[in-house]
Amino acid sequence: GAFLTGMALFNGLVMPRLVHGRGEVRVPDLASLGEAQAEQALRTVGLKLSRAGERFDPAVPRGLILQQDPAPQTTVRTGRRVSVVLSLGEEFSSVPRLFGTSVRGARLLIERAGLTVGGITRAPSEDVGEGLVAGTDPPAESVLPRATPVSLLVSTGGAAESFVMPELLGRDLGAVRHQL
Repeated sequence: GAFLTGMALFNGLVMPRLVHGRGEVRVPDLASLGEAQAEQALRTVGLKLSRAGERFDPAVPRGLILQQDPAPQTTVRTGRRVSVVLSLGEEFSSVPRLFGTSVRGARLLIERAGLTVGGITRAPSEDVGEGLVAGTDPPAESVLPRATPVSLLVSTGGAAESFVMPELLGRDLGAVRHQL
């Protein structure tokens, strides 16, 4: 059955084209096929695959075809090359090390990494001077999808007030509570 169907298809579709000297075929739709599958699909109609590049696209998984030229259903001569662009999938970025940088510097580094600046929280920090970045959320070197917001923790300088803790060992709980 399959052999006869194959022969009928060959005689009905392929032979007349070759006999009439036109040798034209319709370009198959390669969208969302892998490179090997696309090559196979083209080979069956007498076309060749040519890789034109790759680019990031969050909507199309890595390794699948994003674009093709000529477009699907275009009639072309057999033997023609169809150029394709493969997806690299979603682009990820790593949070830069920002500890001790100024807010302005941190903003530039975050944007250069392809991320965005989220909220800015200010809190006392003994580790870095006032107005400098004490930490990020998510932390440095976290790998995130592009354009993810990164929040900054900015130092307001050393702790504003400090207390001397009295010696409490061996003291009566009631008296200690009252003292604190």
